[in-house]
Amino acid sequence: MNPNPLAVTEADLQGYVDGLLPQERLADVAAWLEHNPEEAERLRTYRHQNQALHLLFDPVLDEPLPARLAA
Repeated sequence: MNPNPLAVTEADLQGYVDGLLPQERLADVAAWLEHNPEEAERLRTYRHQNQALHLLFDPVLDEPLPARLAA
């Protein structure tokens, strides 16, 4: 872990939730979340919401394009 981590930003937190956080920031953000349980809970809620949305809407990705849109 970086001994002098930069401030954790909302962009860091959203990247963490989405699995897009650069590897070099992951340990800093994870450590920050350990000391900020309310924020950790908020991010857990976002992850659950993302999972639910994927369950509901990912099947749409396999549907054929309607003919009226294919033209």
